[in-house]
Amino acid sequence: MRFHFAPLQGFTDSTFRQLHHDLYGGVDVYYTPFVRVERGDFRKRDIRELPTDEPYTVPQIIGTDKEEEIVMMTDMLVGKDFKEINVNLGCPFPLIVRKGMGSGMLPYPDRVKAMLDVMRRYGDVKWSLKIRLGLESPEEIDSLLPLINDFPFTEVTLHPRVGKAQYTGEIDYDAFGKFLASCKHPVVYNGEVKTSEDIEMMKNRFPNISGIMIGRGLLERPEFVAEYVNEKEITPQERKSKLKQIMNKMIEISVERMNGDEQALAHIREYWNYLYPEAEKRLRKKVIKANTVAKMKMAMSEFIAEL
Repeated sequence: MRFHFAPLQGFTDSTFRQLHHDLYGGVDVYYTPFVRVERGDFRKRDIRELPTDEPYTVPQIIGTDKEEEIVMMTDMLVGKDFKEINVNLGCPFPLIVRKGMGSGMLPYPDRVKAMLDVMRRYGDVKWSLKIRLGLESPEEIDSLLPLINDFPFTEVTLHPRVGKAQYTGEIDYDAFGKFLASCKHPVVYNGEVKTSEDIEMMKNRFPNISGIMIGRGLLERPEFVAEYVNEKEITPQERKSKLKQIMNKMIEISVERMNGDEQALAHIREYWNYLYPEAEKRLRKKVIKANTVAKMKMAMSEFIAEL
């Protein structure tokens, strides 16, 4: 079984992916946040964050039925010698849904078919899919299953919620099991896996899954998949050392790449909203409120010392 690090906008950029891979490991496949076309062109950030020296990372595009955009995104990635592309039909963000992209396509099998028809032109590309049960109803996936089975996907990742639920509400394990039994492709589970115990539960409940995709769980505890794979917990000193290395390097590179220290600090603060949720709130608050690089590094040191 393979472990996948979910694409998370604002988090899993190229710097973070490489640092996580090198410092922690345990993850087999990483994904870029999705590429999309805006006003007839690509966002510079999307192009900048494509992997250049990450054989473990797969680029992702947003699902859309606009032929010209599918062609633009695919041609660009093929032109950069990518052999595999992941398609996101699961993004639940309202702005994306209102534009009829991501999970906004799920109630419309004809639109999904139109997208797949364009993708078929690229027979040399290995296509994988990330999807939800539907936008408003979990039954929407039933109408899409014949289309999914008819397309040569290498793998299908299912998050068993509807798009309107975003990241709240109950996971529909029964619907996932039904999809797993009916899908002709290898199926990856995604949703609320945050501990080794969660991994074991999923393996026992669904022994036929090909992998597990994890997002926020790895933002909270970056080492937990590696601990599971290696069957050994890292020591408290290793935990502190690795966290210090990854966050100091993230600050350094963010300051270099972004427009001023404040933008860089705002980027780093987002990670600290997730890291080790059991840690003392007072120390986390000091990191998040730091308004200079020096103050943030000092607050980080205090936080890490208490882990």
